[in-house]
Amino acid sequence: MIRGRIKHWTETLFVDHPELSLPWMERMKMLAQPQAEGLRKIFQRREVPSGGRILDLACGLGRISINLAKAGYEVVGVDISPLYLRLAQKWAKKESVDGKTIFYRMDLRNAPRLLASKAEKFDAMINVGTSIGFHDESYDRQLFRSLTTLALVDVES
Repeated sequence: MIRGRIKHWTETLFVDHPELSLPWMERMKMLAQPQAEGLRKIFQRREVPSGGRILDLACGLGRISINLAKAGYEVVGVDISPLYLRLAQKWAKKESVDGKTIFYRMDLRNAPRLLASKAEKFDAMINVGTSIGFHDESYDRQLFRSLTTLALVDVES
């Protein structure tokens, strides 16, 4: 329990025991470049500008964020795990894209409010992996509706 509330299982797994998923995340790095290239093609079809601002939800080690930054995008990655974010920052620096990436620690449940308070706006938002769906479907719809207020482009077009 944290400050009078029950800790969600995702906090226990990704904050208290992030090392459990770390081997899987490291293995997924080898898929990141082709996945980022696929996203880049989708961005082109959706008229996301080259060099646009991308929000990477539950970015983990930054595998997609870093590869999109290498393709010229400005990327904000958010994740609940301090360990994963430290590793993402270290990797971004090693790849010389630390000036094109920024990583924030936040629970997705708080992302719309926290990002809005930073006056962040994005050309596209992504979640590559299995980090959505930990709650019920109506919660997920509301999360995405809230996040669309941060979009620079019309998400309905």
